[in-house]
Amino acid sequence: MIVKYCKSEHNILRGSKLLIGSIQKYQDIEDDGLVDSGEGTYSFVVDFPEPIEIPNKWANTLFSGALSFGSSRERFHFPGRFSSTVKDVFIDRVGESFTRLKHARAEVSYQALNALIFCASEVEGDPSASNPFADYDDFWVVARTEEETQKIGIRIAEAILKQIKVSSFVAHINSLTLKELQDVTVNLKHGRVQYLDRRFSFTSRTPQDFDSLMGRYLFVPFSKPPTYCNEKEYRFLFEVTCRGRILEVKKEDLFLDLNLLTAP
Repeated sequence: MIVKYCKSEHNILRGSKLLIGSIQKYQDIEDDGLVDSGEGTYSFVVDFPEPIEIPNKWANTLFSGALSFGSSRERFHFPGRFSSTVKDVFIDRVGESFTRLKHARAEVSYQALNALIFCASEVEGDPSASNPFADYDDFWVVARTEEETQKIGIRIAEAILKQIKVSSFVAHINSLTLKELQDVTVNLKHGRVQYLDRRFSFTSRTPQDFDSLMGRYLFVPFSKPPTYCNEKEYRFLFEVTCRGRILEVKKEDLFLDLNLLTAP
């Protein structure tokens, strides 16, 4: 069951509008119980303490700016701001597709593009007995099944598309033509937030699906430190796009009209 804990005056079942926040807005929210200064960003250490082979594309990504691996020098590109600081790297050999490291360490920082999010909690049993937020005295059930979860996400996305304004975007929106603005869509992603440590070591005993392992850490809008794990957060992410290009929103909140959300 997906539940939204809130103050009673913010419960949409009591007539309130639905609050959708931007990722960066949560960095400076006033409520000490909810503030996350690192919201939308994730910094962690990737450590290779013993000999291991990694794909050249990942080697070029993690150690970008310091070395190049393989003839193609291909690396991953992420929407947002990615940086890596190499602390040490000792190479055994470089092949066409893989590099064998003796040992290495890099500090990675990734900040996702500012998008709109709706945060709830995944609850088993009685929601009134599972409230992890001391300052919240009320709740409403967002969805009880996977099908309902997908449907509410779509309805919120539709409401965002109807109500969002050009002024909600950062400056580069001005470069779009009126015809292009007619192709604006809202992409929905939703799922459980993963609570991940800030340090991860790759060894010969680590599962070798490197793409999946690194993808967990770089799926930033759905990653938070373990200190927030009691929230059991289930998150809805709404990316506004135009012809495949993500349009970054300003650091602000969006209040959705309840009628547009609940209309048949």
